[in-house]
Order: sequence, then C-alpha cells, then structure tokens
Amino acid sequence: MKKAIMMLFPIFMAGMVSCTTVYQPGPIPFRKSPLNPELNLLILQNQQILVGIMPDVGAHIVLFRTHAGSNVLLSDPKLWTEPAPKFSTENPPFLPYNGHIYWVGPQKGWWTQQDMNPGKKNKKDSWPPDPYLTLDKYEVVEKSNESVKLKSPASPVSGLQMVKEISIKGNKVFLKVTATNIRESDVSWDIWSNTRLPGNANVYVPVSKEGGVIKMEFTAWTPDKDRIYPYDIKDGFLNYDIESVAADKEHVFTSKTFIYPSKPLIAAFSNDYLLLKRSSVVPKKEIHPDHAFVEIYKLINVPWALTEIEMHGAFTTLKPGESISFEENLELIPCKALPGTAERIEFLKENLK
Repeated sequence: MKKAIMMLFPIFMAGMVSCTTVYQPGPIPFRKSPLNPELNLLILQNQQILVGIMPDVGAHIVLFRTHAGSNVLLSDPKLWTEPAPKFSTENPPFLPYNGHIYWVGPQKGWWTQQDMNPGKKNKKDSWPPDPYLTLDKYEVVEKSNESVKLKSPASPVSGLQMVKEISIKGNKVFLKVTATNIRESDVSWDIWSNTRLPGNANVYVPVSKEGGVIKMEFTAWTPDKDRIYPYDIKDGFLNYDIESVAADKEHVFTSKTFIYPSKPLIAAFSNDYLLLKRSSVVPKKEIHPDHAFVEIYKLINVPWALTEIEMHGAFTTLKPGESISFEENLELIPCKALPGTAERIEFLKENLK
C-alpha cells in the first residue's frame, strides 16, 4: 500500500431567483408497495415531509423527503431491508447506512476510553465509530405520527448511552440528542452531528470576510490519482463550486474543511432540494482542538462519493451520571436545479430572510 500523504492548509482570505414549490394538499401516506424498502423504516410524516428511521441500526435517519420528491440523504435503500448487523468489539465493522447519524468526538479518542479491545486502544485507532451507538438496536421509548424518542444501549466503548428525540413540524425536522455517562468514572466527549449527502451536493457555509477557515486536511491514498478538493468564497459563502474540479473526471478529489461560520448554518443543494442545517453557536473555546464547529468533507469521482455536512457540540468531561445535549434542525425546501453559484446563493439568501 502506498503511503498516505497528509497536508494541512492555512486560512484562505477570500434579480430574485425562484424555484417552483408545490406542496400536496394534505397528508399522503408514504408509498405502499410490498417492494418498497421504506416499509422497513419507522416513519414520521405530516402534510409536507416524511422522515424514515432505522431503530434497529443505530437509529440512523436514512430518509428525508417531501411526499412527491426523492430522498435528500445519501443512503442505499437495499440496506434498509437487510437484517440488523451483528458485530463484536474484536473486529468492529463500519456499514454505509449513511443518512443522518450522531458520533462522538474527538475521532482520535474513539477507542481510547475502553478496555474491550486493547489493540485498538494502544494504537489509538480512529475508525470505526462506536458500534453500540451507530449499529446497535435503539429502544423506542415514545412514538407518535410526528415524533419519536429512542434510547441506545449502554456502550462499553464510549461509556455513553444516547437518547434521540426526533420530531417534525412543517418542513423541518427537530433533533435533540442527549448522551449520558453510564460509567463509574469520568469520560470526555462531544456530540458530533453528521449528515451524509450525495457527492455532487452544492454546499454553502456563511463566513466572515476573513474566511473563517481554520485548516483543510487532504489525504492522498493514491498520490498519482488523488487531488485536493479546494473551496472558494463568494458573496459571503464558502462553497466548492470549482469549475476545474467539475470538469476533471480523471482524478479523485477530496478534502476536509474545518470552519467557524458567521452563522450556525450549513446549506446544501441536492436532489431538487435546498437543505438547511441549523444549530446554536458553540464558542470556539468549547470545541475540541482536533475539530471545528462546522466541518465539510467532500469526496467525488469514486463509486462511494459523498458529502458530509457536520457540526460539533461542546467537548465536555462528564462525571458518572452527567449528560450533554446537542440540538439542531433540518429544513427541506423543494427547488429545481439552478444553473450556477450566483443563482443558488441568491435563492439561499431569499430563504434565510
């Protein structure tokens, strides 16, 4: 295997558009078909949106769409019909259910606060994430047509138990995640929100004139093929609309950008939607130094292409029985494809008023 090359990059200084939006006149049941993989999901729905969750597999949110539209999230419906995975801490797997999931941070600490796998602890492995929180079965504590409360098992890997509260109203999903220390000793973590979208999603993050970027990370697993995926800043928004990248189908482009935005918001255009991810500001001093409040990961020109739009909560040391929480919401706005960056930013600004 060729040696990976890691590069860190410093701070970079850097008429109304409309999309026809037609909502259905009333609640429409999700598509009922014996072959429809959505039947395997726990469904929340109202007149505007439908959300699908996998309680038996880490309570992944794998479906988010309007009644007439496609899924905005990156997730393979074939996996929705598979039996829940079995795993062990001796050889923990990562399975690409994708969608919207919660990890804990920092990533470098994932296997350092446990004794079940001494090898991973000694090597300070940073992959995969805690399987008890991401692959195990969650208990459905409360459920209605528009809300659900789910509880994870107590994890011997992170020392945490997660409770996820998910509700919908209008075209928004409201999420609250609470992580409680179930050990008799202290643990130190943050809550890490990760929303996975298709690789070609157009992402926009509001930034100040100075840019707001702390660093970029780039790993070249195949140095002759891999290239850094750069960003641009236009009209107050960091974006990845780089024409030279879009035109180059021969190379694999990837990067991770660590950002302190001017507003606690990430926007993404994908699958005929504008998706808005919002939370409350977390002060920089409360974020673990390995991370940033907002992180964007891009990977294109491979079969497993993806976009990750991520947020981190405050890094906290929890005494036994103490908890931390992270709250956010996801808003879904139907919007047919717009021709360029200027048009997307204009439409975004109109929907942020």
